[in-house]
Amino acid sequence: MNDVVALVESVAYKPKGKDFNDYLLNAEAGVKVSLTTELYLKLSVVDSYDSTPPEGTKRNDVSVISFLGVSL
Repeated sequence: MNDVVALVESVAYKPKGKDFNDYLLNAEAGVKVSLTTELYLKLSVVDSYDSTPPEGTKRNDVSVISFLGVSL
């Protein structure tokens, strides 16, 4: 977007071996804000989906994450 604010996104599809119907799907979308030249704040929503979860667990897990980081 500009030098201070950036949109970040990623998607990862991870099949289990050769069975493409058994997979993990991880997606992230967020915004990264530079506070100084070395310090930044990142706010993200992360969605993790398991096509075959263990019994008693949900297929989908959504998290909201805030992160304070240092660029070296």
